[in-house]
Amino acid sequence: MKNLFTFFVIITLFSSSGGYAQITLTTSDYANIYAEGNSYTAYFDMTTSSVDIGHPGGGNTWNFSNLNSSFSTVAVMVAPSSTPQSAQYPDANYATFVEDDSVAGYGTYSYYHLGNNFEMCGSYIKTEIVAGTVTESESHFTPFEISTKLPLTAGTSWTQSYEAVVTTTMPPLPPMNETDDVTFTRTVDAWGTMIIPGETDPIEALRVHLDERMVTHTTGGDSYTRWIGYEFITKSYTTVGITLADTLSPDSGVVSIIGGGWGISSVTAVEDDNSITDNFKLEQNYPNPFNPTTTISYSIPVVETGNNTSVQLKVYDMLGHKVATLVNRKQAPGKYSVIFDASKLSSGIYFYTLQTGNFVQTKKCILLK
Repeated sequence: MKNLFTFFVIITLFSSSGGYAQITLTTSDYANIYAEGNSYTAYFDMTTSSVDIGHPGGGNTWNFSNLNSSFSTVAVMVAPSSTPQSAQYPDANYATFVEDDSVAGYGTYSYYHLGNNFEMCGSYIKTEIVAGTVTESESHFTPFEISTKLPLTAGTSWTQSYEAVVTTTMPPLPPMNETDDVTFTRTVDAWGTMIIPGETDPIEALRVHLDERMVTHTTGGDSYTRWIGYEFITKSYTTVGITLADTLSPDSGVVSIIGGGWGISSVTAVEDDNSITDNFKLEQNYPNPFNPTTTISYSIPVVETGNNTSVQLKVYDMLGHKVATLVNRKQAPGKYSVIFDASKLSSGIYFYTLQTGNFVQTKKCILLK
């Protein structure tokens, strides 16, 4: 049993032709992305039936703007020690939490280990499949799943086999046990630029081909599953993931899919020195008006007091009441983007304010539902 990030997580570059620079994901990138307090918003598309996956190698221009959001979830990065099952995952140094839509405080905790590679240790789920009955499910991966081999470079490919042991309890039924034997191969095979829904500027991205096979053992017998997919990822952890409808589909052109989606991190990585600006700057959100999400970007220059700056980005309503805190931490110089999800707010005018030391700037945004 896997968490939602398994659908999106991955990786980096291929050969050396084409007009775009090739990006590489490093340990530092993942430490930045999964830092406590950050978030990742995933949008799932259950209606689109085909996409153009480009071709192996460089020079791709992927356009995923036609993807549609059937539903979305938000994963918040948390400290493993703050989670209910931290003792069961002693090697985890990063964790995420996706809250259950129906019961506050319930949801999915996923545990990760970041070392030489980025690995998934397992997950703990607490929910109510049946109203009034608490269902808990705990999974452990042995060895840990290598979700991302670090650093990722052109032509990187790795194969791994691991065992996922899942125990589910739903009183008054006895615990249900399931064992999944998983083998996968992941190959970084293309790069270029991509566009996601709601954005117009292309972002440098990399494509990874996934081939996963799983044998599930339960008391009712064994079952076999194989799926082929592609994942596209940027340095800022903007991602697109698709699952092919046919395991014999070609590796280029338009292919049929049975599911897909995209995701956006609250962190934008610092790509190069030329991305560091000379002044603090708060950009106008895009799109504006919006419903229900919009992107807010800002820039942090090098300051004399140190490498990192204390940053606060908050949203207020017309009466001056704070409705959201999007950023509240120290950040390195660079350009950043944050997703403001206003799905629980009513239509109207809101103001977002960036404060870093003596610098304060406010801009207006409009939510139309």
